[in-house]
Amino acid sequence: QYSGIESIELGDDLQSIASAAFRFIDNPLHVKIGGASLESIGDSAFNGYEDQWHKWECGLRSLEINDTSKLTTIGSNAFNRCSGLKSPLYFPALTTVASGTFQYSGIESIELGDDLQSIAFAAFRFINHPLYVKIGGASLESIGNNAFDGYLNSNWRNCGLRSLEINDTS
Repeated sequence: QYSGIESIELGDDLQSIASAAFRFIDNPLHVKIGGASLESIGDSAFNGYEDQWHKWECGLRSLEINDTSKLTTIGSNAFNRCSGLKSPLYFPALTTVASGTFQYSGIESIELGDDLQSIAFAAFRFINHPLYVKIGGASLESIGNNAFDGYLNSNWRNCGLRSLEINDTS
């Protein structure tokens, strides 16, 4: 935490990114992961933070994972407040988008595969720029309350969702 790291490259043997591993790094950070063994990204792994005294934007600017075929779990708030993260994301094996995972983030497009079962409360909340979501849909059972909400403290904010494509709704 609070590191001056600007870029990091992690190999194919990495199985998980621990909870809060890169939390509070607010300098520009570029991450490249081989990914062949990556199964999980922990809670608040890249999370920024805000309270009444402090505000830290997540410094993540790019995330490149060459192979996401085994990545089934991304923890809650993993990319919360990563407003600089704009690269398209593809997670074909993800089973759940946890609470707050992409809240306040800068993502513009994400594709999720047929293994996705649920999108939790506030998963994509407070994204106020155009967001395009594509889901395989074969296993999708639920989308939680306020998953794409733009509401905050009695003030409506622009919900950025422009497209939600679910291919298999049977």
